Amino acid sequence: MTTSFPRKVTQKDVARASGVSQALVSLVLGKKASDQVSEESRARITEVAERLGYRTRKDQRQRSNLLAFIYPEVKRIGHHNEWLFKSSEDFYNRMRLRLEEAAQSRGYALMSYDSSHPQKLTEWLSEWDIKGVFWNDEAKNLGEWIHKRLPLVQIDRNLIEGADSVMTDQADMIKLAMRHLVAKGHRRIAFLSKTPLGDALSVKRIRAYADFVESAGLESYDYSSQLGADIGRLDQLVEIFASTHGQRPTALIAPDAYALLIQSGLLQRGGALPDDLSIVGIDNISACDFSHPTLTSVDGNYEEVMQSAMSLMEDRLQNPKRSCRKIEIGPKLFERNSVVDADAGTKPRGREIHA
Repeated sequence: MTTSFPRKVTQKDVARASGVSQALVSLVLGKKASDQVSEESRARITEVAERLGYRTRKDQRQRSNLLAFIYPEVKRIGHHNEWLFKSSEDFYNRMRLRLEEAAQSRGYALMSYDSSHPQKLTEWLSEWDIKGVFWNDEAKNLGEWIHKRLPLVQIDRNLIEGADSVMTDQADMIKLAMRHLVAKGHRRIAFLSKTPLGDALSVKRIRAYADFVESAGLESYDYSSQLGADIGRLDQLVEIFASTHGQRPTALIAPDAYALLIQSGLLQRGGALPDDLSIVGIDNISACDFSHPTLTSVDGNYEEVMQSAMSLMEDRLQNPKRSCRKIEIGPKLFERNSVVDADAGTKPRGREIHA
């Protein structure tokens, strides 16, 4: 996704468009009385300034209701997977749209940018009169720089000390998927976490899986460390899931991007899905509806997340010295056709399940 930062209109821009000197523009826009400025020139400069969207610093302070949403750059995973890249882009677009709706319903405007150009981003934030920032990125130093200058609400992150945060309950996402599979009769359930493994979201997911298998008396099939940060190792995992030897897993929980690539790899090897492997994804990206079979996935319930984030931001703007607040939102599971009953071999109907 390409980031394009808007540039603030300056008096120099107005002068160029009006065909007059910058000094003359300064006299007019600074509302300084002067016999040197004709009414015709004053009217032309004022009209051009309004058309270009020029605002004085005072106007900006009085009129600004602008918020920013910063999210990570979406990168391609593996080779020849343009559809998966577009689906990941769509995931952040849906987050943005839900946050934009929440902001607009309360009289705020929202501008969204990825963090691929941190220097341009900091320049833009310094130049524009941004009231607050919604933060969904792993760049801790950049997030701390913003938090020192502007109200900041973290979305699905809890990296910045002292900053508000709202996130989907990561442990409940895994537990919801595990309960669904166990209810379908699965006992050997494999698990893959997102990378990098050291980030807070991944740690919570791994711990939730470990806790669940221990409490339920299941064997652990956590392949997260085997995958690591090398997406190329997914092929090795596909071989494991395709194997007919030993007590291989009958089901898998993984982020949608990994789940869909594994699903594709198994189908290319002649696998029969979901009979050979039931799969539950995490994130509910748009590609889940178009895969074969369609992918059951846990949704982050971002409509509620974004409404809560907007409430936190509005409260922070009204009460800048209040204590930090952390909110967790329950996920939903969207059941499609990628899970088969381990005992009866029956496939589920499409429906939505709440945590």
